[in-house]
Amino acid sequence: MGASALCSITGRPRMPVCRKREMKIYRNDLLVLMLALAITMTTRAQAYLDMGSGSMFLQMLVAGSLGAVFTAKSYWNSIRQKLSSRKADKPSN
Repeated sequence: MGASALCSITGRPRMPVCRKREMKIYRNDLLVLMLALAITMTTRAQAYLDMGSGSMFLQMLVAGSLGAVFTAKSYWNSIRQKLSSRKADKPSN
């Protein structure tokens, strides 16, 4: 058997399943290449930032951080409540 008759993943003789895996790998590589080309070959944008953009960005930043704090507090209270209920379930001598 030649080198081309072996699967590059398993090293075994080529089977239809192995070809499907290799095609999936090639497809993923192609998607990454296309994404890289799309990012690097963009044209210059004709855009500007007006005076309201800074305050809108600041508002999004504050709202996101407060949302993260509220979510963390909710999860922390839930975990603390579960742990305290476990301690209450255990009988003490």
